[in-house]
Amino acid sequence: MQQIGLNRQVFQRRSTAAVDFYRDWSEYKNGFGNPSQDHWLGNKYIYSITNQKTYQLRIDLRNSRSSSYYALYSSFSISDESDKYRLSIGSFSGTVG
Repeated sequence: MQQIGLNRQVFQRRSTAAVDFYRDWSEYKNGFGNPSQDHWLGNKYIYSITNQKTYQLRIDLRNSRSSSYYALYSSFSISDESDKYRLSIGSFSGTVG
């Protein structure tokens, strides 16, 4: 896999069942979990980050057999809460699907 850059922000990590991801709107807005473990950063923070400039989105996946895959989107942002944090993504490349 090719490295795309050094500045990365992990919005979600979900590697165990230790953190319950069945949460309400407020928790997805504000974030939950431990950033060094399983977590969701929080939609209001993701909005704040992604609306400063154009960013790429990379999603890394690993299955139970330790096979790794990735999806890369050329651009990524979410809108604010008044638009229900609507997702906008650019073109796709990668090894997923």
